[in-house]
Amino acid sequence: MDAVRKQLSAIVLNKTYMMIVIITLCFLAAALYTWRRYISSKIKPSYVANNEYTNEPKTSDVVDLYYFYTTWCPHCKKSMPIWQALKSDIGDTKFKGYRINFLEVDCDKDKALADKFNVQGYPTILMVKGNSVISYDAKPSKDTLIEFLNSSL
Repeated sequence: MDAVRKQLSAIVLNKTYMMIVIITLCFLAAALYTWRRYISSKIKPSYVANNEYTNEPKTSDVVDLYYFYTTWCPHCKKSMPIWQALKSDIGDTKFKGYRINFLEVDCDKDKALADKFNVQGYPTILMVKGNSVISYDAKPSKDTLIEFLNSSL
C-alpha cells in the first residue's frame, strides 16, 4: 500500500510540475510575442530620425519643402509619384535662387514633427522659408507645385 501511495504521489507531483512548466512556457511565449510586436519597436525603432530636421536657422538661400504623408492614405499614394517627379526635376539645382531641400515625413513614424507643424490631413505640403511656414493648399500636381514654388519664393 505504501508503494502505491508513493507512485500516486509521484504521478500527481509530476503532473503538477508538468502543468507549471506548460503554463510557464505559455506565459513566456505570450511575453515574447508582446515584446516583439509592441514593445521592441518603440524602444529600438527601425526608423531612426536623421539630422535633416534641425532647429538651427537656415541660410537665406535654402528652403525646406516638407511632404507629410502616411502609407495607408490613398491621396498620398496618388500624389507621391508627382512629388517624386518634382523632386527629380528640380533636384539639387537652384530654383529662383533658392536651393530646395525636399523632405518626406512619414507621419506614422515621425509623429513629433507632424505635431510640430500641426499637420491635420494627408498629404500636407509645407514650405519653411526662414522663420515663416507657407502652406500649399491645392490638389497636388506638378504644375500647381511649380506655381506654388514660383509664388512663394
